[in-house]
Formats: sequence, structure tokens, C-alpha cells
Amino acid sequence: IFGHGNVACLGQALEESKNELPTYRGHHEQNMALTGIGYARAKRRQQIFVATSSVGPGATNMVTAAAVALSNRLPILFLPGDTYANRMPDPVLQQVEHFNNPGITANDAFKPDVITPGAVMELVNICKEAGVPDGVVSLLSGDPAEISNELMESDIIKKVSVTGSTRVGKIILKKAADKVQRVTMELSGHSPFIVCEDVDMNKVADIAITGKFRNNGQVCISPNRFYIQENRKEDFVNAFIERAKKLKIGNGMDEGVDLGPLTTAKRLEEIEKLVETTKKEGAKVLMGGQKPSGFNKGYYYEPTVFDDVKDNFTIMKEEPFGPLVPILTFKTFDEVIERANDNDLGLCSYLYTNSMDKAHIGSEKLESGCVAVNTGVVAIAEAPFGGIKQTGYGREGGSGAIKDYLNVKYTHMGLKI
Repeated sequence: IFGHGNVACLGQALEESKNELPTYRGHHEQNMALTGIGYARAKRRQQIFVATSSVGPGATNMVTAAAVALSNRLPILFLPGDTYANRMPDPVLQQVEHFNNPGITANDAFKPDVITPGAVMELVNICKEAGVPDGVVSLLSGDPAEISNELMESDIIKKVSVTGSTRVGKIILKKAADKVQRVTMELSGHSPFIVCEDVDMNKVADIAITGKFRNNGQVCISPNRFYIQENRKEDFVNAFIERAKKLKIGNGMDEGVDLGPLTTAKRLEEIEKLVETTKKEGAKVLMGGQKPSGFNKGYYYEPTVFDDVKDNFTIMKEEPFGPLVPILTFKTFDEVIERANDNDLGLCSYLYTNSMDKAHIGSEKLESGCVAVNTGVVAIAEAPFGGIKQTGYGREGGSGAIKDYLNVKYTHMGLKI
């Protein structure tokens, strides 16, 4: 891991470049590059905790840094000499990233998503301009399967980090088993959004609009399964649709635009297919359900709200990854927790209630790696981020995330003989 000087220069270079990033294909890639910059800076903070004995520039706080430093010393009093455990970095990391979550770490062989390679290329250029030594971050762009297979068959790669779909994650996990490579996986999500009867529906609708339509629903923690307590369903639906109809569709780089295009023609086709499947299964379209008028070019799709959805519908089992909103109702709190957990994925859950009993019980019982209660904010650099079940394992963010990239080495140092 590179030292204080390089880290400080990289932080300054990232900050200075954020207003100079070029406009990339698809109109959303610039935002992805900025997201990657923020993530890289978070990683930088974490690296300082372990790589140095003092708090370096950008450390999250003194207490966390001190705790990590002190944790290396083991108080085993009955053994003569000294005992300690060091965390040693893996020689080379293979990092496979999804289009909406680029980030960089040290000793990184980076394979960007083919949809948005420009954002990652710009990050690597910034690292080089900041003076990060050659070989610390490497970029490999091309056919995903060919590159991943070549890297994972190499004896150099000791650790693999994957952000992507559960399908791809399973393939990589099987490959990693051949060499017993350690893997961190942040895969698909299908987040429940639970709204209890005791809340202000206008406030919850504001949060739902922002969370659902960020990046046009193409976010792993996007709320996808909306459970509204049955006696307040009409209040929520009316408030949500009123706000959704005001969203402006267009070029995501233009001022005042709220919804840009989907990423690819394939993604648009999958959204259209899922809409038709949901309708055939018995759902009623309350708004949207088609391409917006006036957009003959581009991969645009209207915000779409469904009613009369059942738990066994396809849209409740498959991650939409787009601007689709299925509405369901529930009667009791225990019932909705059980239904929300009836899914193979477990990245994030959202819960809205003014009962602190329900808030704490829901946080404990919801089967997901992250829970947002009465807020839409989930992923922050200072907190551990990741999922359970078929969403993967390992964590990004927080002071502990760097430990997934380090090996623990215990030493008992005897006295002189």
C-alpha cells in the first residue's frame, strides 16, 4: 500500500479533477466516475489505518484508527516474550466492477464494466497523474470472460472482488474455488420498502421517489418491493404518483432532468419484457408502462407503478433494475417481515414507522446486510456495506472493510536465547 505522500497527492488530484471529467457515452458515466472518486477516497482512508502506525491524512476519526492499530497487539500474559498479529496485504487483487460502482484499491488488477469503461480509465489516469507508483493500479479492458478467466487461472491473483449480478458471482466463485482464492462479492439486490400506518405519507413518498428513481432504478439498493399497510395504501399511492408524474425525462446531463436513459438496448428490452409479464400475471398499471412520447431515440422508459401485485409474481422474485414500482399491502407487522424475507437476495431493506419497537425489531429481523429506518440513505463511506444470502459476502466501506483484503499473521516473539 502506498504511503502518506502518494495518498495525499491522490486525494488532491481526485478533488481537482471532479469538475473536469469528460462527458461519457450514456450521459451517466460522469456521475459513475465521481462515485468512483468518492469510493476511492474512502478506500484511501481505510488503507491509512492499516498501512501506517499513525493517523494519516483523511482518516475517518482518531478513535477508529487507534482501535485498528491497537488490535494488532495480543495481551497473552502467560507466554514469555511478545505476541502480536499483523494484517498483511494480498499481493495482487483482481477487481471486477459493475457499471454503476467503480472503485480502486492498491495492488489492483482492475477489470471495468464494458458498458462504462471510460469512468474507470479516468480514475486510473488520475492515479498516475497523482504519482501513484506503476503497478499499484492496473487496468485491463476487453472481453469480460476472457480477462477474468486469464486472471483467475494465474497464481499471482490471491484475492477477487466482484460487484455484479448473482449469476456472474456464482461463476466467479466456482473459478475461485479451484485455487482457493478469497472472494468479496456484492451482487444483486431486491430491496423491500415497508411503510407502516403511523407515518407521514408525504415524507415517505419523497424518500421513495428519490431512492427508487436514482440512476433510473439501476442501483443495487434501489427499493423494488413496496409493502404498504393496507389502510394507508391509497394515501401512499396518491402521494407517490403525484410526485412521479412531475419527474422530467431527458438527457441526464441537462439541467433540470430527473430521469435519464437506461444503460443499454438489452436493459430496455428486459424492462419491457418484465412489464408485459407483470401485466399478464394480473397486475394493473397505474402509471407509465411504456416508452415516453417524444423519445424516438435512446433507451428511455417511463416511471411505472403497478397495483394488484401478488408475492408470487415474477417482478417480486427478479430484480427489475429499472423504474418499476410494484405496490402490495399488508395487515400485520410480523406478516410483512416474513414476506419481505421470502427472497433469495438480502442486500438492503427499508422500513418506515414511528414505533421504535417496530423499528428495532424490524432492523433485527429483516434479512439483509443493510437496513434503512425512516431514511433513504444507506451507503456511506464510513459504514460497512454488503449483503447476505445470494447477494454475497464481505463488506465495502467502514474501517473494517480493508480487513477483507488482508491476511492475518500471528507471531510469538520469544526472548533471546
